[in-house]
Amino acid sequence: MPGHLKTVKKIDSTLNKIVFNLKTEYTFNNFKGETHYSLINRSFPFALKAIFKDYSIITDKEIELEKNLLSYLKKKYIKINEHYGIKMPVRKDDLESIYWIAEEREDWESLKKIGEFSIDLYPEYSDGYFMLSAVAEQNKSYKKALKLYKKGYSNLGDDVLNKKDFYRHIERLKKIIEIEK
Repeated sequence: MPGHLKTVKKIDSTLNKIVFNLKTEYTFNNFKGETHYSLINRSFPFALKAIFKDYSIITDKEIELEKNLLSYLKKKYIKINEHYGIKMPVRKDDLESIYWIAEEREDWESLKKIGEFSIDLYPEYSDGYFMLSAVAEQNKSYKKALKLYKKGYSNLGDDVLNKKDFYRHIERLKKIIEIEK
């Protein structure tokens, strides 16, 4: 392959200057030590990853610089629909990703919006209620936080192994309310 490298790099340089269409992405990987036969095996996983990168679950790295997490999430699903022609519901994994980032940032306004959005999509899903409970607790609305946390807890399935850990939050909130009386 070393004999072809100069030609391949020239073609790569030309292709990088051409815009095929807005949905087309071009990447060149120079795999060292590969043969004509092994290049396919080596490059195919990279190609698949590039093709389906927008479809993948949201990662912390992907959203670490995003300011508006909910807007990013909504745009991602619009892009999936436009790019792949798939109208799919928002994945709970993606909701959890932006939930954890918002909570880690202590961005309570975003967390409130994400929680409301989550409940609108999945009223039986406990995380939306836990998000709103965290916001209420930060606002020192402990009775509201307790009510929301109980609602979320009631939606936890029997398959949740650490259900007792969730109940401890209910007990903690009850103690806070009792102390405040």
